[in-house]
Amino acid sequence: MDEREIEFAPTEQVEWRQALVEEFVAEVLRLPWAFVSDGTRLQDFEGVRTGLELAEACYERYGMGLEARHFEMPLYLLLDELEAARKQKG
Repeated sequence: MDEREIEFAPTEQVEWRQALVEEFVAEVLRLPWAFVSDGTRLQDFEGVRTGLELAEACYERYGMGLEARHFEMPLYLLLDELEAARKQKG
């Protein structure tokens, strides 16, 4: 058996946005928890909810729908866009 250590992706950017991550996981993904690293993308949660369900949840919560590019970008950058949209929404 190979006894190499598991190496996790960095989490610095996600940790800085911890409250946003927790809200997104609970309210949009509707999961009790999720491991999210700086490399996590929305497409990593494929099968949890459909793209349409995710887009609708983001529009309802943040006032911003999702485009194809949002599924491929790091989740922490998507969270920044969603939070900016929510602030504009008022």
